[in-house]
Amino acid sequence: MRGTWASPKEGEAVVGAGGKQGTWAKVVAGADGAFAGEPFAGGAYLVFRVTEERERVAILEASGHDFVYVNGELRPGDPYGHGYLRLPVLLRAGENEVLVRTSRGRFAGRLVEPQEE
Repeated sequence: MRGTWASPKEGEAVVGAGGKQGTWAKVVAGADGAFAGEPFAGGAYLVFRVTEERERVAILEASGHDFVYVNGELRPGDPYGHGYLRLPVLLRAGENEVLVRTSRGRFAGRLVEPQEE
């Protein structure tokens, strides 16, 4: 059903823009911590699950993405990979979902503790 988000499962088929078909697959970051290469060149979505013991604010440092949803909240991206985007995001106690859209062949990101309150 269109307009209703459901977290993807490995092996599940998906139809993208223009009828492009794909399958959700597990991927692994390279030695440098980035997701790169052919699977990401024409546009890809990455889903990460982050488990937290308590609710907290973290800083999302990311580059190479068009946009990101953190627990359903849309946030801007850094599609050209400049590396200067740092966004505060609210992580809930329990499981959190981060959905990233990338289209330029490389994505890197991490969640870090804020330096100040």
